[in-house]
Amino acid sequence: MPPCSLHAHAGSFHTDDSMSVSMYSDTNSSAIGSCQDLELTVAARLSETGKALPMAWFVIRSLIPLQWLRRSLLCTIRKSSSCCTGVYTGEMGLALVQKTVNDSCYLDALVDIQTVTAFEMNERCHQLIHDNALWCNAVTDSPSPQPCLFKE
Repeated sequence: MPPCSLHAHAGSFHTDDSMSVSMYSDTNSSAIGSCQDLELTVAARLSETGKALPMAWFVIRSLIPLQWLRRSLLCTIRKSSSCCTGVYTGEMGLALVQKTVNDSCYLDALVDIQTVTAFEMNERCHQLIHDNALWCNAVTDSPSPQPCLFKE
């Protein structure tokens, strides 16, 4: 396999309750030798980074009164539209936020924000948008319809 030159930088996040998320390896790390090594390294880092969102939600719940969260956009927005959506990465992030908040059972109502329209001129992105919308449905356990996709 050809080498996949990837150099990472140091970075980590620590909380008072001794939880730690390592986002990257040390700055002294050498390039990763193969694409398989890269895939394993990225998977491990994503797994660690995935812990940051539940930690952030915990901090938000600790700082913001429940009555304010109940009136926040998380609880009041039901539909969204995406302009220049690229490959739907923002919507994928929103799906992870929805899952994190809903899994916590902290709010009375479920967060359920559906993207109903997406605008992306680059037709090469359209299949990814479709696939990523299905991924969002799987993550949120929601049977949301595919968004209407517009090219202009």
